[in-house]
Amino acid sequence: MERTEVLDMMGTLKLFGMKIAYDETLATAIKRKHEPQRFVGDLLKAEISEKQARSIRYQMTIAKLRLAKGKSGCSHHSVPSLSNVATRPAGGTNSVPPCFVTRAIKSRIADFAALSFHEGSH
Repeated sequence: MERTEVLDMMGTLKLFGMKIAYDETLATAIKRKHEPQRFVGDLLKAEISEKQARSIRYQMTIAKLRLAKGKSGCSHHSVPSLSNVATRPAGGTNSVPPCFVTRAIKSRIADFAALSFHEGSH
């Protein structure tokens, strides 16, 4: 089977990690005389790594959108019910306004959004 056919089938199956790593992995396998199982295993590892990186990029995008959406200020309408429960002491009264909890959560999201994930780094 020709290289282009293999790459086309990987694209059809949406195996983008394998498609990207195919040439390098094949060259390494030939050079070091790897068994076919190892070659396939290396391609599968590349696919898993690419899917994890894509998932992280997606999560970061969602976090950035939520952060940008909520920058207008402190609103009691956008406070999740979990924040109200988390701020309720044993006595049953709220000792911390929910907007402070929301601000702290948004600050944490901003910290995570500031992280940079570079493609190709492992």
